[in-house]
Amino acid sequence: MDGDRLEWATLVQSGERFRRVDQGVEILSSEPDPAAGEAGDARTAVIECIRAACGDAKGDIALGLPSTSVLLRVVELPLVDDAELVEMVELQADKFSPFPVETMAVSHEILARDDSSCRALVAAARDDAVDAQGGLLVEAGLRPAGIDSCALGWWRLLQDAGGVPAEGRVALVLVPGSVVELMVVQDGVPLVFRSLELDSGMAPDAAAAEIEQELSHTLMSIELEHGSQPAALGLWAYEDQLSVLAQALNRGGGWDVDAHPLDPLPPLCEGIARRLLAGGGIDLTPHSWLDADAARHRRRSLLGGLAAVLGLWLLCVMALVGLFGWRRTTISRLQARRQTWDQPAMAVRELRSRVLMIDRYTDMSHSSLECLREVSSIQPEGIDLVSFTYTKGDAIRIVGRASMQARIYAFKEGLDASGLFPHVELGSLIQDRRQKHWNFDLVLKLPGGEEAS
Repeated sequence: MDGDRLEWATLVQSGERFRRVDQGVEILSSEPDPAAGEAGDARTAVIECIRAACGDAKGDIALGLPSTSVLLRVVELPLVDDAELVEMVELQADKFSPFPVETMAVSHEILARDDSSCRALVAAARDDAVDAQGGLLVEAGLRPAGIDSCALGWWRLLQDAGGVPAEGRVALVLVPGSVVELMVVQDGVPLVFRSLELDSGMAPDAAAAEIEQELSHTLMSIELEHGSQPAALGLWAYEDQLSVLAQALNRGGGWDVDAHPLDPLPPLCEGIARRLLAGGGIDLTPHSWLDADAARHRRRSLLGGLAAVLGLWLLCVMALVGLFGWRRTTISRLQARRQTWDQPAMAVRELRSRVLMIDRYTDMSHSSLECLREVSSIQPEGIDLVSFTYTKGDAIRIVGRASMQARIYAFKEGLDASGLFPHVELGSLIQDRRQKHWNFDLVLKLPGGEEAS
C-alpha cells in the first residue's frame, strides 16, 4: 500500500515457476459510508475498500512495507548458530537504528556465506509503522503471513529478470515513483540498500541531481569499507521518464548509464509474493502479533484438549449407559426365560421330593431296628447304652457310658468301619470319677440326613 493506492497480485507456484492468476490496483477511499452512521469513519471506509478488493484472496498473504519505513543494512557477521546470529542481528539493529530496538520488529536473511563468516541483510521497522498498514489488513480479515520491504521486492524482480550482473560492482537505480531505490551490488551480492524520497513534481534535472548526490555518497562509503573499484550504473525507470533521467545523470555526474525500462517487469507486489513463496527472507511481523498468535494457538490447543477429554468422557458415559442398558435387557430376558421355567422346575422339585420321601419310608436298610442291630453287634464289652434316639432320614443319637476311654474309641472305629453310617461323630466325652466310668454321646448320620444337609 502506497498512500491511498493498493496494489495486489495473486501467484501460484508450480515447481520453480510462478504463475500470476490475478492482479489489480485500487484507490482506497477514505470517505465514510453515509449509511454506516456515526461508525462510518475514514479508517472503517479504508478497511471496507480493502475487504471489497481482496476479501476473497486465498493462500498466504505477504505485505510489502514502503522502503522509507524500513531500515536495511548489509553487515558482515561471523558464522555462528541461529540463536547467536539472532542476538547479533539485534545488536546490529540497535547500533544503526535511531529508535529503541524494543519498539521495532527486526529480521534478517543471509545473502552469502563462506567457511568463517556470512553477509547478512538486517531489516528493522517500527512497530507502529507496521501496525499502520498491517493493522488495516488484519481488521479486513487478511492476516499477513509475512511482512517484507518493497525495496527487496524490486530486488527479487531484478534478479529474476537477469538485471543483476554476476561480476563487478554495479550501482542499480530504480525510479518506480517518488521513492528511488538505490542498490549497490558486488559480484551479484548486495552491499547496500538506500531509499531516496523525491518531492512530487520535481523536474528530471533536479531529480537526477539528488540521485547523483546520494549515489556518490553511497559509493564513497562503500569504497572506504570494501575498497576502491570502478562501478557501473544501471538505471531502471518507466519509459516516459527513462531517457530524460538517463541524459540528466550523464550530464550531471558523467555516468555511463545502462538504461532499462521498468514497464516489462511484473508489478512490485509480485516480487514480494515471490519472496514469500521462496521462504527464508526477512519477516517484520511485530512480536506482539507473534505473541498473540502463540496465545491463540495455546488457547486452541487447550480447547482442543478439553474437547478431546470431553468427547472421551462422553464416549465412556455412552458406553457405560449402553452396557447398563444391555445388561438390563439381558437380565430382563433371562428373568423372562426363568419365569417360563419356574413352574416346570417347581413341579420337578415336588416330584423329586415325593420320590425321595417314598424311597426313605420304603427303604428298610436303615430302619431303626436294622440300625440298632448293627450298633448292638459292634458294641464292645464294657459299654452300656443309656439311650438310642432314632430320627428317620436324619441321624441316630447314642448316649452311653464305658468303664474305659479306649473302649469308646474302639466303638467309634467299629461304627466307622461298618459302612452303614456315612459319618460318625463323637460328641462329649466326660469322666465320672465317683462312679468310675466315662459318659459319652455319638451322632450317627443316616444317608437321608447327609443328602438333606
